[in-house]
Amino acid sequence: MSETSQQQSRLFTKPFAAIAIAQLFSLLGGAILKFVLPLYLLNLSGSATLYGIVVACAFVPYIFLTPIGGTLADRVNKKYIMAVLDLVMAASAVAYIVLAQTADLVVVTIVILMLLYAAQSVYQPTIQSSVPSVVAYDRIPSATAIVTQVSALTGLVGPVVGGLVFGFFGVMPIAIVSAVAFLVSSGLIVAFVKIPVAEHRSAGNPLSTLKSDIKDAASFLKKNPIMWKTILLP
Repeated sequence: MSETSQQQSRLFTKPFAAIAIAQLFSLLGGAILKFVLPLYLLNLSGSATLYGIVVACAFVPYIFLTPIGGTLADRVNKKYIMAVLDLVMAASAVAYIVLAQTADLVVVTIVILMLLYAAQSVYQPTIQSSVPSVVAYDRIPSATAIVTQVSALTGLVGPVVGGLVFGFFGVMPIAIVSAVAFLVSSGLIVAFVKIPVAEHRSAGNPLSTLKSDIKDAASFLKKNPIMWKTILLP
């Protein structure tokens, strides 16, 4: 095998390594915030009911936006989607730091969590769909497995780390570190990832295209009900 072929068939190409590391920073920061913010509210209020309501409200955008996230990942520059979403999550963390001191904490917590869940509903499909563009064809299954395991790992480790750090340092340092993690993730994507934009033929306006894509997604989910379990696992 030639040196060029070996380079092309490597699993950890520079773009894929950047995506994997960026995903780790972004999802870990998000998982920690999504666990700690409602926990902080629970500690202050002592109300398990309020805690449940906040978490339930925050989760709603994730359910409804996940199909749209897949559509955007297919039709918009994936690099820009990931970078912008990281900036949105960083801005959300900073907004929490500023507003939690002056505004209604319940409202602030719900809004920030909704933004985080909404961003994740688009971010994760974009990460997964970008894999074939940054690794060789024979490495796609391995690369896909890695990004899936990173997602699962951050979902497990994030709450544990968040709970420990929250117990020692409180909520504000966590929000600051999470904002930095999102910014690092965005920087890695911008600096090291280049994904070609796929061209799609569309016979209608963007809303018609979106409606058609969502209809196709709904049809697929109806035929494959097990996929709902995957969607409902943040």
